[in-house]
Amino acid sequence: MCSHGTHTALHDSGPGLATTATPYPVRAPGPVGKKITSLYKKRLVNFFTPGQWEKVNLLAALNRGVYTGSPHVKLSVWDAPGTSRPTFSEATSASNSHRETQVGESFGPSWTTHWFRCALTLPEALCKKDAHVELHWDCSNEATVWTADGNPLQGLTGRGERVEWVVPASFKDGKEHVIYLEMACNGMFGNGPGRPIFKNNAGGDSIQPPDQNKYFQLSKAELVAVNYEARMLHVDFGIIHDAATELPEDSWEQHEALNVASRIIDTFRVGDDSSILACRKIAAEYLGDQINSAAVYESQLFHWLKKLYPYGWERVKAKVKSGQFHPIGGSWVEHDTNLPCGESLVRQFLYGQRFFEAEFGIRSTTSWLPDTFGFSCQIPQICRLAGMTRFMTQKPCFNSVNEFPHTTFNWVALDGSQVICHMPPCKTYTAEGNYLDITRSISNHKSLDQDNTALMAFGKGDGGGGPTWQHMERLRRLRGLADTMGVIPRVHAGATVDQFFDRLETKASSLVTWYGELYFELHRGVYTTQARTKLENRTSEILLHDIELLATIASIQDKDYKYPKKELDELWQGLMLCQFHDCLPGTAIEMCYDDSDKVYANVKQTGNSLLQRIFQSLGIESLKEVGTQNFDNVIALNTLPWPRKELIATSKTEAVIASGQGHALAVQSIKTSGDGVGLVAVKETTKGVFQLENDDLTVKIEHGCITSIYDRKARRETVCGKANQFVVFDDKPVYWQAWDVEVYHLETREELVNSTTKIHEDKGYRASVVVETRISEASSMKTVISLTAALDGQPSFVECSADVDWHETMKFLKVEFPVQVRNTEASYETQYGIIKRPTHYNTSWDMAKFEVCCHKFADLSEHNYGVSILNDSKYGFTTVGNVMRLSLLRSPKAPDGNADMGQHRIRWAIMPHQGSLGAQIVQTAFNFNNPMRLVAAPSGKSSILSQTPITLTGDDNLVLDWVKRGEDDEDVSQDNLPKRKGKNVIVRIYDALGGMGRGKIKAAYAVEKVFKTNILEDDLEEISVHDGAFEVTLHPFEVATYRLKVAYTRQKMSTGQDHDIRSELRNLKVLQGPFIEWDAAAFPPTPQEAFGTWLNEAVKAGVKEPHAMTLSTVDGQGLPDARVLILKNVDHRGWHFAIKADSPKGHQLASRGHAALTFYWPDQGRQVRIRGKAIQLPAEECERDFTERPVSSKVAALGSKQSQKLRNEAQLERSMDAAKETFDKDPDFVLTSWKVFAVDPSAVEFWQGASSRLHKRMQYTRTAAGGAWERNLLWP
Repeated sequence: MCSHGTHTALHDSGPGLATTATPYPVRAPGPVGKKITSLYKKRLVNFFTPGQWEKVNLLAALNRGVYTGSPHVKLSVWDAPGTSRPTFSEATSASNSHRETQVGESFGPSWTTHWFRCALTLPEALCKKDAHVELHWDCSNEATVWTADGNPLQGLTGRGERVEWVVPASFKDGKEHVIYLEMACNGMFGNGPGRPIFKNNAGGDSIQPPDQNKYFQLSKAELVAVNYEARMLHVDFGIIHDAATELPEDSWEQHEALNVASRIIDTFRVGDDSSILACRKIAAEYLGDQINSAAVYESQLFHWLKKLYPYGWERVKAKVKSGQFHPIGGSWVEHDTNLPCGESLVRQFLYGQRFFEAEFGIRSTTSWLPDTFGFSCQIPQICRLAGMTRFMTQKPCFNSVNEFPHTTFNWVALDGSQVICHMPPCKTYTAEGNYLDITRSISNHKSLDQDNTALMAFGKGDGGGGPTWQHMERLRRLRGLADTMGVIPRVHAGATVDQFFDRLETKASSLVTWYGELYFELHRGVYTTQARTKLENRTSEILLHDIELLATIASIQDKDYKYPKKELDELWQGLMLCQFHDCLPGTAIEMCYDDSDKVYANVKQTGNSLLQRIFQSLGIESLKEVGTQNFDNVIALNTLPWPRKELIATSKTEAVIASGQGHALAVQSIKTSGDGVGLVAVKETTKGVFQLENDDLTVKIEHGCITSIYDRKARRETVCGKANQFVVFDDKPVYWQAWDVEVYHLETREELVNSTTKIHEDKGYRASVVVETRISEASSMKTVISLTAALDGQPSFVECSADVDWHETMKFLKVEFPVQVRNTEASYETQYGIIKRPTHYNTSWDMAKFEVCCHKFADLSEHNYGVSILNDSKYGFTTVGNVMRLSLLRSPKAPDGNADMGQHRIRWAIMPHQGSLGAQIVQTAFNFNNPMRLVAAPSGKSSILSQTPITLTGDDNLVLDWVKRGEDDEDVSQDNLPKRKGKNVIVRIYDALGGMGRGKIKAAYAVEKVFKTNILEDDLEEISVHDGAFEVTLHPFEVATYRLKVAYTRQKMSTGQDHDIRSELRNLKVLQGPFIEWDAAAFPPTPQEAFGTWLNEAVKAGVKEPHAMTLSTVDGQGLPDARVLILKNVDHRGWHFAIKADSPKGHQLASRGHAALTFYWPDQGRQVRIRGKAIQLPAEECERDFTERPVSSKVAALGSKQSQKLRNEAQLERSMDAAKETFDKDPDFVLTSWKVFAVDPSAVEFWQGASSRLHKRMQYTRTAAGGAWERNLLWP
């Protein structure tokens, strides 16, 4: 027997037992019909939604009273000028003129800010203690509530969402209270025309270019007395309504939900609060009676909050401490993962985790990137190296071709590192927390055979913004529904993300695995959109690489050079901000790029300024002009870790060859180098047909296209068809213009016809032709195809440089290279390695990758031969069959209507190579992006840069990628995390080709210790180091970081020759001054008085430890000895110090009796030298000095057998423990061997240094103890 229902009781009395059931009536009281389910379901929505019934349904009971306008809500406004963003103090300045305003007025235009002074006076009805009063404010845009004294309280969203601010109890006194509201004239998703939706809409939508003249009408500014029970009933009924309409009609739970909802409607009476309470009791039958009662993941947001809104920042920190606010993610912003270089990804986590640790005392264990457009195959490895074992994203669930097959799985990087990845099956990161969201979290779950739990990112805002009270109330009821009725998944709203993943980790071995990238089958256009931003990103990354490398060298070599960590932090944080997943991918509005252009300009300007300071320290200078000259004092600055040999143009007609290893390469004119330079020639063989040729390649150009690249050494043709052929496609995706390019665009391919080709250069060392191409009536380009002279041991490639004037609409420009190479896979450089992708469309998964991401090169190789395409700023690529295609420019019109319009310069190169993909391609791609610069070394060559301070030798698949200073170095660190003493150099290397690599890193410095670390620079293991060198072994595609602790003095340079420390010492600066003026006549009669004056001046000047002095004594063999002690006192008896009588200095004083003291205050250029007899002071003074010492100092004095041999540290610890026990038992214990001495001086000299070396010296002498002092000046 079974029963369902919430108000039916079944009592089994058993055989022969009496029953308490009501007797069954003999006659039917009347007809009862079956409910018509569809009709009752239609009825429900009328009970709690607007419409013709809203004056008699539940909406009529939500508020007990609404008060708007004067005297209860008085408004005045100050309109900030232009699009400025004034601070609170600026906005509320008495000089600003506020004008009266009211509901119904409109404010704008777009992006302007308006500050409202809101004077609130609660009527008597709202001043009751139990009244729940809110200010409802809605202008369909974003706003912030401020206290009258300038503290930000809360954000408001607008358009009916998050429009409430709870009025505090202190306002319930009938008096006027003032708050301020800062209104920003933009919606949550910008200012697109029409409705703020993501949907093709005739009136416009959110992704269209902003309406720059948009105005927002203030529709609400009112005090509301909320009927709290009615509000809660509204939430109750919403959940029951969803159950009644969404559950299957053949389930008893659906029928029960419909019955409960119907009873609530029938019970409700407008104006009768008791009926509302009765309705809530009915609702509890279905939802349970226990229903009454944020994660943020970007360090950049916290950084802004701390800087701009310190009051809000302190509130957040308090909530974090109490467990109500959960910082998560550990990266600087919600960054793109496809386009930034490997080091940029490292810095996202390094800066993010350090900020979390410095401000919250924690590190995140979960990488939280819900809205990023695909994920690099090396993210799991970088996460693990940043201390993260978990990863959360949402994006692959939006694939347009194949449905991603897993919800929870182990994601594995190229090197085998793994993280547990979870993709919330709710399929949104802005869940409303309603019935459908909860049920989808299981119905869409694709890993139920391994785990049946799921996360749900709920809240307002894109990417899982903050929850509203509606979210929380719905979730409570859904939990109650699950507990009471079952039928839906159980909600756990109080658990943290960490707790969710903690449980997953226990079953990690049973989870499926996904190897390699999480390719996103949507938003493929982001590899190309906003070309200038992508160029600036790459050049900024390279600039920061060079600055950190050279600044590290300078800071180790030059004690006067300070590593510019503060400036570097600013530059990195700006660059990382621009790597936000809508900025760098090219999907932001135009204003964003106005801002990012300023950030990049600052990186360039500040970066170049830093380089000039570094050059000064390194002894080199920038060359303003490079022409025909003697190159004895010119070097080529190489910031890459391998030998290079390249041609560098010095003028329009001349070049030099730079070659060698290290950072400073020698240069010679091509004519005098004798370095195997083969000339290059150009000629027009027939009309419109040109030939470029050097010792390696013969290039044929017909009608502007390359029709042949003959490899003279391999004796084979490289291309088949027209290479460097420009093609244009229609580019009209289904919806997301800047984001998407769809596969059907390939069907609109149109070849561009070149108009003219002519010889451009014929310089002997470089030859080129220039091709002009008309793209359309509005757009054109000029392309230079060049070949340089072949250099022995260096690859030759055909370089192309295009100047494009681009003014298209929804067109996509690409350049094609059909090559004589076949393979089913092509290789693409990614962060810290390569990734292989299919060149065919065998499956839908293969075809979905019709446009992919690559970094500096793409390669198609067969056995023993291949072709690489290098680039300087492009990321979109595809290889189909034997056709390699580089994406150049797009022209979407939303959300930035001017995206990519204007002038562009783009460089790429076609590089044939013998053998398969190898180190030569990797290095050449680096070289192509890092051109050497010529600098002047006035002394002939830079002594510091002529050697490579950090070298990597061994297998050529290993790349020494980055060199920097340690984040925690005491002279570098900018945060409040623990510091490391001394100087540390961080070295990051990786395997670029996918094989085990062994090598040796050697430093030109004396290296005290080496540790392998993670990317946060936590030590993982100590590495054996000898003579500055240590062995490294890397697994395929491994990224390895090492910390080199530099010794205080350098021993040998990397050549093995003894370093000339004499020369280095000669270069150290001393006595720079200015110093205090000398006045010989001002010296007092006694040296004690003079010393007191100088000591006070040292203290006031901030001299560190001015009371530290060197005590010099002589041992039994007449050998001098010295050590530093602390001055205890100065009086007529002399200069006092304390020692243990049984120490070596105690024995020396006892046997010899004389001593010398020396004080040195370098900041003031002063010394004081004292000679005389050391006299032991009375026992009571010795005892008093000992008793005044801190307990720890007394323990150390008693426990230490000073200067005797120590077997091990354990022996020291035992002795200290015994000494501590002595003082624990007898706090007044006095060490009898503790003695205080005074040096009774016979001579005291005061020495004032001078930069001219004409030092000033005043000597006090006396012939007998207690005699008169005589003063004399001494020669310098």
